[in-house]
Amino acid sequence: MRLILASIFTLGVLFVFLLAIIAGILYALGIIEFWFLIIFTAIIFFLQWLLSPYISDLIFQCFYKLKWISIEDLGIEDKEVANFIKETCRKNKIRIPKIGFINDDNPQAFCYGSAAFNARLVFTKGIFTYLDTEERKAVFGHELGHIVHRDFIIMSLASFIVVLLYYISQILLRATASGGKDKGKGVLIIIGIVAFIFYLIGTYLLLFLSRTREYYADEFSVKATNNSDAL
Repeated sequence: MRLILASIFTLGVLFVFLLAIIAGILYALGIIEFWFLIIFTAIIFFLQWLLSPYISDLIFQCFYKLKWISIEDLGIEDKEVANFIKETCRKNKIRIPKIGFINDDNPQAFCYGSAAFNARLVFTKGIFTYLDTEERKAVFGHELGHIVHRDFIIMSLASFIVVLLYYISQILLRATASGGKDKGKGVLIIIGIVAFIFYLIGTYLLLFLSRTREYYADEFSVKATNNSDAL
């Protein structure tokens, strides 16, 4: 049953990707309108935001042998860390994230998801090999900070806006590339160029936003653990 569901899910996502390409071709041929393309792009981003955690699950399980464990299982390894996660989630009114374990000695931890309702918190064996309890709490606190701050939603929305700016710039510039002296066409060219400049600026703003949210996740960890040295 799991194989069937995974197959249907993967094929569905690939089909959505194919539709995105087809939509671009149809617009270029003048078969569909500009607003339809924008709406279709919004739908694609929404599906990506909603479904990408499940795609990541399949990838990590396939290539990195990811295993899901309960908070109680984590407590067997380190009860203080498990209690810290439960208490932090309770204080911030979020669900305890789905916890994943990868049997690898490289000390790594990360989180992903659509929002707090389906967040995943994954760590490797190396976190328990090389870090003490306070350091583990600091690392998990950082990842919980991303969930509490709704970073998944903010970054997805920001990325969508940047992609829209690119689409708009390309649509306007290509639509006016045929030449002519129409006054309105000249205005559209200027808007297209400005939209492309905004897209380039937006790309760097995305990097800035991502780094800023990392700093705030650090700050959340320090406040949650009350221990800046451990982080």
